[in-house]
Amino acid sequence: MRYGESALVASICLQKMHRPERSFAFIKAADEACIAAGQLPGSEHFRQRGAAFMHMGRDNDDRAERALVRAPERMRRKNEAEHPVDLAMNGLRQRAFLNPTWGWDKSLELVADVKAT
Repeated sequence: MRYGESALVASICLQKMHRPERSFAFIKAADEACIAAGQLPGSEHFRQRGAAFMHMGRDNDDRAERALVRAPERMRRKNEAEHPVDLAMNGLRQRAFLNPTWGWDKSLELVADVKAT
């Protein structure tokens, strides 16, 4: 599991270095490490995939959207979080970049929900 976590850190580093295509090898390694340990890859794997697709440009927006939609689904399935606010925050931050108008409205709703919680 530590290998998988390290691979996700490397993936983020590559994205920050503007090399999203290379980050996929590390996300895949993280997936494989989780599976080898008998675990289902977590929501962070999907969030990073979505972010990498966004860095790769508009031609990949659909792929980014699919990954970011799956992130909170995986979060729930793995019991990483169950509170609706936690689930909404998982992936929404990145999805807001794909559709700024939708993202702005959803972000304002999420801020209100966080304050209420």
